[in-house]
Amino acid sequence: MAWYEELFDETYLATYDPLLTAEYTSEQVDGLERLLELSPPADILDMPCGQGRHSIELARRGYRVTGVDLSAYLLDVARRRAEEAGLREEAVEWVRQDMRDFRRPQAFDVAINLFSSFGYLEDEAEDARVMAAFYESLRPGGRLVMEMIHKYWLIRSGSEQVWVETPGAFTLERVRYNVLTDRTETDRVVILDGGRVERRRFSIRQYSLVELARMAREVGFELAGAYGTLNGEEPLTLESRRLVAVFRRP
Repeated sequence: MAWYEELFDETYLATYDPLLTAEYTSEQVDGLERLLELSPPADILDMPCGQGRHSIELARRGYRVTGVDLSAYLLDVARRRAEEAGLREEAVEWVRQDMRDFRRPQAFDVAINLFSSFGYLEDEAEDARVMAAFYESLRPGGRLVMEMIHKYWLIRSGSEQVWVETPGAFTLERVRYNVLTDRTETDRVVILDGGRVERRRFSIRQYSLVELARMAREVGFELAGAYGTLNGEEPLTLESRRLVAVFRRP
């Protein structure tokens, strides 16, 4: 089983959920609206959508949202949270599917791929299938927003060890950058309440803007902008910790 088929479970939520607050998510969606000069109604594809934090906030603001993810566990969490937020059942469509296989020709105005959710797959050809899925699912003039850790910042920072303490867990990570594969290799140990220990290992291909834009161009996209923040207020520089790329389907 591939790592991305088992990583996104209760241990993932125990590590990240307390850090990804509703206020932070709302600020990110504010930034997305500024970046794209976006307002409802619009059809938005959130892929992968995880526990639904962006999908739910977008639907709350009046957008028509489809959230796609492979994790049945996270989609169940997303459905429950959408209901708790008072959203109508039809406000967000939840789809369990591999990103490579999702196709809905020219159905969306905007697609989003946020929080370093690209590069999970086994090689660049498989990542390119995801890029093609986004392209095929957007209408002419539609835009794709990708937000991830900035490869050059990551290379300069080198290997690191990360300790994260949250109310439900204590997480230890060792992150190493493999210069031969351009992938970060992460060993994670999560100590949950009650003393249960879960170990995870995962590998993510890191793309520079040039590499990402080349892949996007090969499926038909054009680069519409590159920034260091999701709201587009900071240009992308070597010092930028995050990479935000906007692609447009002609």
